[in-house]
Amino acid sequence: MICRYVEDWTALKAGTLCIVILDGEQDFVFKKVTVLPEGNKMLLESLNRAYKPYEVSAGDVLEIWKFHSYFSKDVPERVSEVQHISNAVTEILQRLKVIEEKIEI
Repeated sequence: MICRYVEDWTALKAGTLCIVILDGEQDFVFKKVTVLPEGNKMLLESLNRAYKPYEVSAGDVLEIWKFHSYFSKDVPERVSEVQHISNAVTEILQRLKVIEEKIEI
């Protein structure tokens, strides 16, 4: 992945793809970044719909690197809507099975 260091975070356009270096449990994430109007928080959104957007305090952000491009011999496959729904249904069925096993005990 090729990125460029961002000095002025407030100049980022909403939804800019970035690697965000965080101070906390997750060391770094690759997300769409939107600096919120207050300027002291950022909305981080995943490209994967399975993960919900969340806000982080600007104080928890150590660095931001703006995505430029990536180099790979393999092109990543996009998850289709049907595949996404299938994965969700499979997960729900697995959870139901665990619940049923607990009830039978």
